[in-house]
Amino acid sequence: MKKLQIKATSLRTLMLVLIIIIVAVIGGGFYYAQTWLRDFASTPADASKSSTSAVGSSDVTQLKNEIASQKVAAEKAINITASTTDFKSKIQQDLNKYASSTGVVISNYDALQASDVKISSLPIIGVTSNFVEVKLENPVPYTNLIKFIKAIETNLPKMKITSLNITRADSPNTSVTVGPITIEVYTK
Repeated sequence: MKKLQIKATSLRTLMLVLIIIIVAVIGGGFYYAQTWLRDFASTPADASKSSTSAVGSSDVTQLKNEIASQKVAAEKAINITASTTDFKSKIQQDLNKYASSTGVVISNYDALQASDVKISSLPIIGVTSNFVEVKLENPVPYTNLIKFIKAIETNLPKMKITSLNITRADSPNTSVTVGPITIEVYTK
């Protein structure tokens, strides 16, 4: 077997050729990667341009409907709290309406001071709690009382029952005796 002998000059030439090939491969890879990244980065911009130019009348109508629904939500958010000046008359009017629609008879309204009621909710900046005590004529049919409570809890401005005492009435099976109901009203 013959040993392959490489001279220093041929080895130097071989190394120089290998370095040139490596630099060419790195340069070509860099160019290819840069071209690919440029195409990749420009694709979303082109897609968004074409989608904005293709906005149809149905899209505009849908957008108008969404804006209108947001107005309803904004008006509802404004009405969550009552004004501090006329909240008593507004709440009394709402409670009378709910009582007449559910068959419950309200015998008395009393405004309570916040110091008389144990406050369990967290304070909200700018919103104060006012309390109203409502007395009902007893006995009250249970289903009517449930409807009345649901009407109070879903009211705008927001009202929350904080105290309620119910006992079974002696006369009919479906009636209950209700103690004073304390209602928290949020005002601003």
